[in-house]
Amino acid sequence: MPTSSKPEQRQWSRARLSYRVRLRPSQPTVEEFDEVLSTENSCRSGCYFTAVNHLYKKHLRLFVTFPYSAALGAINRDYIGEVVRVDDLPNGRVGVAVNLLTTIGLSSPSQLATHASDPSMMLADR
Repeated sequence: MPTSSKPEQRQWSRARLSYRVRLRPSQPTVEEFDEVLSTENSCRSGCYFTAVNHLYKKHLRLFVTFPYSAALGAINRDYIGEVVRVDDLPNGRVGVAVNLLTTIGLSSPSQLATHASDPSMMLADR
């Protein structure tokens, strides 16, 4: 890995922990995607993952569920994130660095199913 003379810009140090993340574009794009991937490393304000999807571009805004679990009763935290770097990697993969901008809220798979099937719950949330 090449060294850089640029000063460190991270506020939080990275941890080489693998977490599952769910990623979707937050704005309409030509090709929609909804991926669940594992991070290579992460910190409080972002994460880095590899993907075969070449739709990730710098400044792309994403809905990021971090960490993500589809297990019944799991509580997932949703964020708005922005792609800050895309690295070309061997074997046609890309490395993607995402900065988490703001929290959207907490959600659980069972909570989403309840709200989607009961219209009165949607009105109660407003």
